[in-house]
Amino acid sequence: MNSWWFDDRNHGGGESATAPRLPRSDLDAAAVAAAGQAIGLQLRAVYGDAVREPVPDRFLKLLEKLDNA
Repeated sequence: MNSWWFDDRNHGGGESATAPRLPRSDLDAAAVAAAGQAIGLQLRAVYGDAVREPVPDRFLKLLEKLDNA
């Protein structure tokens, strides 16, 4: 059976698929896009905070030792 409620690509093309796959609506696509955008904004904010953190002295000393080795 090759119908819209079975995803044959993930189940070898047979009728043994266990999870029905319903068609996605435009609302679903918009929700996924909005969630992705919100996650991206949060990741950029966290990354920006981490980049602005000072490098700890012990790391600077280690890097200096490595440069002199």
